[in-house]
Parts: sequence; C-alpha cells; structure tokens
Amino acid sequence: MYRKKGQGKNIIQDFSQTALKTFSAIKTGPNVCDASHQAGPVMAIYIQTYDYLPPRASGSVSYQSPVYWAETFFSFLDSQSAIVNASLSALTLAHLANSKCDAALAQHGRHHYGQAMQQICALRQVEHPTTLVRTGMILALYEIYNHPLGCDNPWQVHVQGAYNLMRELEFPHQALSKHDFRRLCTIEFLRLCISGQSMACPNLYFQPKGPSADTFDRLLEILSQTTYLLATMRRSSYGGLDRNGANSLLQQSVYSKEELLTWFHEFQSEEDSRPLFFSQDMTDDTLERPQETINFTNPSSIPHLVLYWLGLVAVYASMAKALRVLVRTDERTCLKERLETAELLCYRFTNRLSQSHTGYVGMGQGNTILLMATSLAAQQICQNSQDETIIVANK
Repeated sequence: MYRKKGQGKNIIQDFSQTALKTFSAIKTGPNVCDASHQAGPVMAIYIQTYDYLPPRASGSVSYQSPVYWAETFFSFLDSQSAIVNASLSALTLAHLANSKCDAALAQHGRHHYGQAMQQICALRQVEHPTTLVRTGMILALYEIYNHPLGCDNPWQVHVQGAYNLMRELEFPHQALSKHDFRRLCTIEFLRLCISGQSMACPNLYFQPKGPSADTFDRLLEILSQTTYLLATMRRSSYGGLDRNGANSLLQQSVYSKEELLTWFHEFQSEEDSRPLFFSQDMTDDTLERPQETINFTNPSSIPHLVLYWLGLVAVYASMAKALRVLVRTDERTCLKERLETAELLCYRFTNRLSQSHTGYVGMGQGNTILLMATSLAAQQICQNSQDETIIVANK
C-alpha cells in the first residue's frame, strides 16, 4: 500500500519538524485524562449534538461532500491509533469550547493537540501513512477553530503535510476511503488558492477506472484543471507572459468555464428544476452598492455551489489576466469588452462568496468553515490577478 519513492524519509522529517515547532509553543494542561478514553464520548457529542453537519432537507437530494467526512470519525477510532485519538479529542473539545465559550474545554483541547504533536515528533519512519494523512486533516480543522482563517493560518501546514504523504501512497484510492480522498483534494485545492503558490495540483482527483459518477467528485475533476490556470497566472506576474502564452491561457480558461457551466446545468437538473438557491440584492442608504444575499434550499448542496463559484472566480481571473496582455498589443474594441466582462464577473462571484454569510445561518458549522475558506481563496485569486504582468516578446 505504501511505497517510499526516495523522499518519504524527508517528508516525515518535515512533518515532524513542523510539529515540533508547533508543539514548542503549546502550554498543556494538567490532570487531563488520556485521549484514548475521551475520544469516543466526545465524538458522539461533536457529531450528534452540535451543528457541524448540515441539517437534512426534506424532499431534496442528499449530496455527499467533504463536510460529511466527519461522519467517518467513529471508524477512525477502530484503528486504536493514539495519534488519531488525541487529534480527534483536540478537535471535538475545540468545537465544544467555541460553542460554549468555555476556556477550560479549550485548554483540554490544547492538551490533546500537544499529545498528538508529541507523538508525531517521536516518529522515525512512516509505518501507517493512512493514519498520518487523516491526522493531518483533523489537525488542520483543529487549527481553524483556534486561529483566524488567514493566509498564515497553521492549517495549511497540516494540509500540505497530509497531501505530500498521500502522494507517497502507491495506490492512494485503495489506501484512503472516498471520503478521505474527497476531503483531502478539496482542502489542498483551497490551500493552493489561498497561498497563491505558482504550482498546479497533480491531477489525482480522477478515479482509476475513469470519471466518477458522483456530482461532487466530477466538480473536483474540473477544479483540478483550474489550478493550472492559477499557476500560469501567478507565474506571469514575475516571469512575464507573451502573446502566445496569453492566447493559450485564454483558451484554457474558456474551456474550463464551459466545463463548469455544463457541470452546473447537470447539477441543477438533479433537483427536478427546484432552484438550488435564491439571490436578492439588498439596498441601503449606508451602502455604496447593493449587496447580494443568498438563501439556500438544500444545505447539502452548499459545498458544491461555493466551490463552483470559486472555480468561476479562477476562470474569470485567468481570462482577465490573459486579456490584459492581449489588449496592450491589440486595441480592438471586442477585446476590451471581453476584458471588462471578465473583470466584472470575477468580482461578482468573489462578492457573492463574501456577502452570502447570512444564508449560512443554521446550515452547519462545516458549511460555514468551507464558506470562509472559499471566500478567502476568491479574494486571494482576485488580488493575484491584479498583479502587474510583465509582457515579453514572442520567441
């Protein structure tokens, strides 16, 4: 199941060194029982009592998404892994602490987080990579509960470590469950968008037996293509972009846009023509411009919609980047109009993500966290698209 490709040792060293730096800043609390005795009962509270999972909508299709990865937490306990138990206890206690505004629970959560970090630091080799991949994702979610979701949030370190370990798996689709895989690919995509790294995500979203029949997995397959657009857009800000490169970026952006629109029409058809959401412009004398509010009809469709909108932000930002280069060398009116449209749509979907928080009330904490991440990612993409592009002559 696991194969060392020459860099596996380096990956676990990086994972351990990062954990050591994080752990050195943690003050653990005394007299807290071992995580293995707490994880089960606390997990039941997290899943069944509190609002992490979205409510079920009667009469609507129930879609799978990365948010429902939390439903697999109970199965993680079967592995009897001390690292997983400590990580899950840290996460659930952090969730309860935030819900109850309880400092003592937060301190207990930090204690279990410290336990998990200690155990990672003590690793000398990867014996159970699947366990570590899951641990990285759990700790990433823990960090979001304890730090503002910004570009420098420690969650990105855990996600990157988990993703690197996943790439070391010889057969990742067999080693990880579909829920693990869906979750990891989603948060790695968000990490790349937020960090602004000029690298494309390896195309690991595709199932080995061909395209997936699952609606969300098909969306991930399309989003994996947009990482190449973002990588090209980012590199052009410091490496330059010639006319041929701009034309290629524009063509790829148009192709990805058509893929996204086709996906959305198919997704909408699964609801028997029932609208997935309602939008309304709010006007106020104190507002410079109308603000859009979103009301969702099916809570389980929220992850699909916000990531679809984020994909459109990436597409239109890339189109605008390419068109700015083309307009400087070709002042045809049609190109200028296309540029204005691309910029307008990029801002429109970015604003939709940033202004639709009211529509998430009662839709589940997992959905709210995903919204915050997609909104931040959209803002970062827009900012990167505005960076000055160096225009180079065609070779």
